[in-house]
Amino acid sequence: MADRLWPAKKNGKGAIRTVAEAFFVPPEDVLARLEAPDLVLLDARFDLLDPAAGRRAYEREHLPGARYIDLERDASAPPDPRAGRHPLPPWPAFAARLGDLGVGPDGAVVVYDDHGGGFAGRIVWMLRAIGHERAAVLSVPFSVWKARGYPTTAERPVFRPKPPYPLSAAVRPEAGFATTDDIRRLVAGEAFGVLIDARDPERYLGLSEPIDPVAGHIPGALNVPYAALRDPDTGEIAAPERLQDVFRGLPADRPAVVYCGSGVTSAIVALALRAAGWADVRVYAGSYSAWVGDPLNPIARGAAAPGSGGIAGGGNT
Repeated sequence: MADRLWPAKKNGKGAIRTVAEAFFVPPEDVLARLEAPDLVLLDARFDLLDPAAGRRAYEREHLPGARYIDLERDASAPPDPRAGRHPLPPWPAFAARLGDLGVGPDGAVVVYDDHGGGFAGRIVWMLRAIGHERAAVLSVPFSVWKARGYPTTAERPVFRPKPPYPLSAAVRPEAGFATTDDIRRLVAGEAFGVLIDARDPERYLGLSEPIDPVAGHIPGALNVPYAALRDPDTGEIAAPERLQDVFRGLPADRPAVVYCGSGVTSAIVALALRAAGWADVRVYAGSYSAWVGDPLNPIARGAAAPGSGGIAGGGNT
């Protein structure tokens, strides 16, 4: 099965790994494969209020062999009012940076952060968008990895850069992302799907907005905060059956579009939807920051209307 992160094998109970395990990989699996030549670890720690903090944290300590990937320098274009605070970079530029980091078409890539997968998910979603299916998020944040006594180091890894990641003409990276025009069609009932807001409830409800100029949410959206994906006791991304509970009530037969503030933390929710069985999932790349960049776009506040289920779209495909 192409979606498996590791070569097919049986687990301790004799069962074959599920597709869900390809999206989120447990730390024990990574620990057992730290020396594997086909594994690339990417450290995606970041702080929106202090963009250099992630690099500093990496230089202090990181997983053995990990290379640092910067959300804003490596996985985003400059901010733009109509494209949001973290627009997607040109795909050739992203492919070139992957090559610099030693990422090629072969092998597995595991990405981690210390933000519940909120930054790592963006990198994994982008990797999968260009056709690299053997990409997953470490299911625990860096702080939990360290607290469990697993190894860390300050040593810079020695690796050989590769050519730019080959972009196949048969793979359309943009297919994994929705545009503002797509969202307008959803809101107007001209398209069919469910719209999910991955931000904190206070921001969704319009009670507070610390970053973007207008508080509220896109009309028709249902709030599923990305923090709900984590087990509150362990900090780990929940097991597949728990993820299904998180999304219970959402119609799995409808396409799903996920947004957040700027198209970053929405990706981890999109990955969780895929792990929970959703086949048609996209990330709104510009997200709320792009939506409010156009004053003509409508804004809603408060909870979704009773019975709406956060579902946008009237049935047209």
